[in-house]
Amino acid sequence: MNQAAVALDGTGTPEASGRFRVPLLHELVESLDAARRHVWADLGRVNAGLVERLQPGRSRIDVLALQDDVASADRPLRLPRDGSAPDYEVLLCWDLPNYMDADALASLADFARRHCAPGCAVHALVHYSEATMPEQPADFLFLPPDGLEARERSSTRVQAPRPSPKALEKSLPGLVVDETRLLNNGMQEFVLRPAVGT
Repeated sequence: MNQAAVALDGTGTPEASGRFRVPLLHELVESLDAARRHVWADLGRVNAGLVERLQPGRSRIDVLALQDDVASADRPLRLPRDGSAPDYEVLLCWDLPNYMDADALASLADFARRHCAPGCAVHALVHYSEATMPEQPADFLFLPPDGLEARERSSTRVQAPRPSPKALEKSLPGLVVDETRLLNNGMQEFVLRPAVGT
């Protein structure tokens, strides 16, 4: 499991490219109960704001740092195998699904089916309004109570897949769209959950 971290103090990080509200992620964070243990998985890099928010209780967040795998066609998607991951209640995908091919999306869906607890929330951000997107996935910094700061890693832009909710479900077999919000930065925020009976 790759657990590479990114500095969050502004040193050696990509430049900030915008702050925006994420109401569905806010709801997931607000549902945390400090009296019980929570286990989340983050497909991105270490996110100081989320680590701090999970810290008061006995909770944990597994950081898988898959940006470089997703951005390279030559690297397979490295997800933990059976037995090496707990039952996650939240799986944070950030903008990575925009950069995944069909095989990588199928692997992500399989990972969610095997390692997510019943009712698990799979959170994702999809480029929606604009026809193009940055060439590489962004780094995101959680800004309590309900904000994110996107730090783009490349100024080059490529075509965005812009999947509809139905197309996203088809790409992620076994997951269904539970909620979606159109954000003021032109992205669409999704929460997917395991389909009943999977």
